[in-house]
Order: sequence, then structure tokens, then C-alpha cells
Amino acid sequence: MLQSLFGKMLYFLALYATALGTADSFSVLNDVRSSIYASADATTIPSDIFSLDQLHQPAVDFSYSSDFVPQYTSTPPSSFQEYASCSADRHKDCQDLFDFYDAKVIRCEQLSSDDMTASKYGTKEFMIRWEVSWVMAGSVWLYKLADVAGWDIIQKPPDPSSISIFSWKNVFRMFGSAFETGVITLPISRVEGSTRLKISTRTSSSTLGDNNCTRLSIKESIDLVREGDLGRLQNRKVAQELAAWLDVSRRPGDTSEESWAGIVRSRILSAVPGAGALDIDPNEEEEGALALLVFGVTCLMALTLSYNLLLGEVGPGQVSKFCDDTHRVELGSGYFSECVGPYGDWDR
Repeated sequence: MLQSLFGKMLYFLALYATALGTADSFSVLNDVRSSIYASADATTIPSDIFSLDQLHQPAVDFSYSSDFVPQYTSTPPSSFQEYASCSADRHKDCQDLFDFYDAKVIRCEQLSSDDMTASKYGTKEFMIRWEVSWVMAGSVWLYKLADVAGWDIIQKPPDPSSISIFSWKNVFRMFGSAFETGVITLPISRVEGSTRLKISTRTSSSTLGDNNCTRLSIKESIDLVREGDLGRLQNRKVAQELAAWLDVSRRPGDTSEESWAGIVRSRILSAVPGAGALDIDPNEEEEGALALLVFGVTCLMALTLSYNLLLGEVGPGQVSKFCDDTHRVELGSGYFSECVGPYGDWDR
């Protein structure tokens, strides 16, 4: 009788221990959403979603896949620690190489939360939407000019589905509006993507007792890569900037530069008009004469501003000698003249 009662007590204690294990099945996790929002690199999963003790435990089973991994015989990271370390290095490279580089989480939603029950199995799943942005190298001077002029900046990414065309009218309109309103619209490169994070915890029984095992799965997709695969990516600037970002942030460590260049060319650049390394954007129709005129005016202004170096025997810094009555040089009304300073007089 006492043995039977003692056996029942052990049974209920075991159930109680199981219940405690259920309530604490994800005790190894920190606040996942807060960690993701606070991460410096929004495009990857931060290592601090785990407690420090659990992070270095071999019981964390890790898997990773993306638009490029494990395709093309590339090897995905073998552990979450390797993934986190590699991601941190690549994020630093992006910050060093891209001007005004920024990464942020757009949203992070928990899709499901299956707590451990009698099956001793639990799952948490998250969908993270993120974006990165930077200023194209050729547009940095525009941002600096706007900052000096005190203009408010509106950032606008190019339409990836439209063929890139240069227009002088748009340039004049942009600066005209900036001088009139104090607001200027400038281009910015932007890449958006999604990461699906799945964390599963199960309890396995052995002669040494119950052990928790955690499985971490990361699946990543990038919007513009899919657009390239479907042939909808047509903008040369968008495609080239995307290719540069992928080379810095997503090239697998075991893939050579030559192989990676071929992969990016086939999936991103091959179907984009004018996406060669030396290609330039075509001018808008009926702007040929205007472009020639602007080019001529620009050259004339450049020659005028550098006339001090083009006076042959006089040499630089000697133009002032020509400002007296015996050595007068007519430079043309409306252009910079060293003879006519702020107090100069053409009629003297």
C-alpha cells in the first residue's frame, strides 16, 4: 500500500517537473523581437537572441538558406556562431564601402508560438521585414551640396522596373525647385528583403535525464533578386548597385570572385539594358541639342575659370599685370574677370 502511494507521488512529481519544463521551454531565449529591433545589422539575426550560456552549447542545431545558399554548391554556415560572426564582418564592410549606409527593421511579427505539451516540443516563428539603403557614389556631392545650401532632402529610390534615362530637363527642374522651395529630391539605393526565423525546442530523455535541444532555422529572400530572376529588373543603376551590395554582403566564403561574378551577372545584370561596366544612361529623346548646348556652356565656363593658367608666357598669378591701361585684356561681359573685382569699373 505504501509502495503504491509512493509510486503515485513520484508519478505526479514527474508530471509537475514536465510542466515546469514546458513553462520554461524557451528560457534560453532572450526577448527575440527586442533583440532584432536593436540589432545593428537588420538584415541578419543577432546572436543575443540566445543567452550567453546557450549560445555556445552544441545542442543548438542550425540551418540557413537564402537566394544563393545552398544553391551553386556553396556551403552554408555550419553553426549559428559562424553565421553571426560572418554577418558582423560583412556589415562592417558595408559601412566602410557604402556612403551613408543604413540598415533597419521595418517590422518583426511573431507568426506562431507552439508551447511544449505532452509531446515535449515547442516552436516560435518570426517574420522579419528589413531594408538597407545607401547613397550612390555619384550622388554624394549632391547630398553635400544640399547640406551646405540648407535644403531639406527627400530621398527617392529609382524605379527598378523602368529603364534608366538621363534627362537634362529633370536636372534643371530639380535645382530650380530646390532654389524655389528649399527642398530637393535626391536618389538613394534601397534593398528590401524578408527573413523567416524558426526556433524549435524539444526535450530528449536519456539515462542522464532530460536534455533540451534547440533547432534554429533561418530562411532569407531579397526582393530585387526575385525581380531579377523574373526579368522585371530593368533599371541599370538599381541593378549595378544591387550587384555591388551582394558582392560585399552576401557572397559565400567558399565561392570565388570569378564564380560569384558569373552568378550575379546571370541573375541580376544580364537582362538589364545597358548594365555593362562602361555603359551610360541614354538621354531623353529630343534632348541631343540641349545636351550639346549645356556641354558647350560647361566647357566655356571651365575655360573662363581657368584662364589664369592659359595665358602662355604670363604664367599663373600674373594676370593682374594686364589690368593697367597699357596691358588690357577683354575677357567678355558676364564672365569672371580679375580686372573687374567687386569695386571694378569698365569705364575707367
